[in-house]
Amino acid sequence: GLMLTPEKGMMAQSLQDVRQAFGITGPINLCPMASKGCAAACLSRSGQSGMPQQQRAQAVRTAFLIAFPEAFALILGAEIRAAVKAKGSINLRLNTTSDIRWERVAPVAMALLADAGVMLYDYTAWQPWQREVSAGYSLTYSAKEPTHTSDEYLGGLLGAGKNVAVPFTTKRGEALPATWLGFPVIDGDVSDERRNDPRGVVVGLRA
Repeated sequence: GLMLTPEKGMMAQSLQDVRQAFGITGPINLCPMASKGCAAACLSRSGQSGMPQQQRAQAVRTAFLIAFPEAFALILGAEIRAAVKAKGSINLRLNTTSDIRWERVAPVAMALLADAGVMLYDYTAWQPWQREVSAGYSLTYSAKEPTHTSDEYLGGLLGAGKNVAVPFTTKRGEALPATWLGFPVIDGDVSDERRNDPRGVVVGLRA
């Protein structure tokens, strides 16, 4: 997974020196469709990722991507190549803590990765019509607060065969609901492997 600084995090006063070091000016938002709820509960700050040095590393990585995209792509490509050589094939989330439309930013690279045996998948808050879906890039859509993604909208996605990740208040060790809005719920906490999920299901996650 590639961990970058999500949403408007790069605009924090504490990262002003990082922006200056890379010559970055103007607003930055790597999750333009983020709601207030998902921004507040972002994985970017959970566990070890919340440690100051990890936050700093995400920011430097993000600034490097923005300031020197070609060099960033070369380094990332080398790391992916080494992983594929060692494992044969790998799963890759380029948006572990961001929501970049990589199929638009780097369409040729995405196609080459898929051809090389890299199994690409991500969660996204963009609407389906705003993304280009391909066999090589699996997307699971994210439910937000009802004011951001209504039940009617999410039901429409599920009915069209899309998968939707929904956080539940279910505690760890307890079973998730069997259905949600009449659609089957699978346990998304068992594995982060989303490419093998059946279609038109709710990916249940324990908040």
